[in-house]
Amino acid sequence: MPNDWYIINIGQIGYYRVHYVDNNWELLIDELLKNYRSIPDSARPQIIGDLFHLANHGNVSFTTFLNLTKYLSQETQYVPWTTARRALLYLDRMLLLDENYGGYQAYVRLLVNAAVRDVDWITMREDRNEEKHIPPGLRSVVYCTAIRFGGQAEWKFLRSQYNVNETEDVEKENILTGLSCSRDVWTMKLYFDWIKQDKQYWSAIPEFAVSPIGNRMLWDHVHEAVKSLKTGMENSTRSPTDIDEFTKEVIQSLSNPYYSLNNRNDGEKILRTEADWLQLPQNHTLKGELKNLLTTSKRNLKWLDTHLQTIVQWLKENVPHTEQGV
Repeated sequence: MPNDWYIINIGQIGYYRVHYVDNNWELLIDELLKNYRSIPDSARPQIIGDLFHLANHGNVSFTTFLNLTKYLSQETQYVPWTTARRALLYLDRMLLLDENYGGYQAYVRLLVNAAVRDVDWITMREDRNEEKHIPPGLRSVVYCTAIRFGGQAEWKFLRSQYNVNETEDVEKENILTGLSCSRDVWTMKLYFDWIKQDKQYWSAIPEFAVSPIGNRMLWDHVHEAVKSLKTGMENSTRSPTDIDEFTKEVIQSLSNPYYSLNNRNDGEKILRTEADWLQLPQNHTLKGELKNLLTTSKRNLKWLDTHLQTIVQWLKENVPHTEQGV
């Protein structure tokens, strides 16, 4: 019947994706919104996963997938949420450096709001040091929030705690992560200069790359380093292997698919860096690493060109008080 939903490959027994070319996607979404328990627990993760991959590859619109995710505000089972989490996290990372990211964050908060309220947030004291009142499991979140909404005084205080006697390695990582949460350009510039000084701070580079401000600073560093190397080689003042270890670390961090350039407005940085990269010798140390970085970044920008406007328009229409610009 044209108005009866159906499911193929229940339980994902077959290793393939399912795409419904009729109106079955809409029927399944309507059913999930009305009574999601009428669809078997084993089928809901499959529906989420199949529809996300189809949308991500352009076989269906992201509008359809996002309409499906509305039902997640009711979902209570672990496996469907695990599948949904992977899809939502992918979108989170792709939108992270875009100006429309706030609208997406607001939507995800709506989805998890009920589940968060049901959690027992009573925390057990995990640290015997009475001077520390923040449970260890929450410190990275607390530090990041304090730095994001604080000023330079808070940032400098947290940095001062890094070398306090008996600071554990996990705590040091929490501090480095928290310091990267600043939204102040001057503070992030101070942080960038600080982490360059000593290799023990370089573990902060991936966290730095997630920050919209930090990501652009890393790209500027790579561009200037490659440009300087190219100029030095032209003047015979630098050898093909003359590249500092810090720049290598930066390139490797930015080459992570989710940390590379994701902002369409910064696409010119790719073109400028690529122009200098093309002039490096084929056997240069950075030739392969830069190729991976540029390839991944251009792929991410293509994804944004294909999907961003659709996603932002959907957020405007479905998330209260979302005022975003494409």
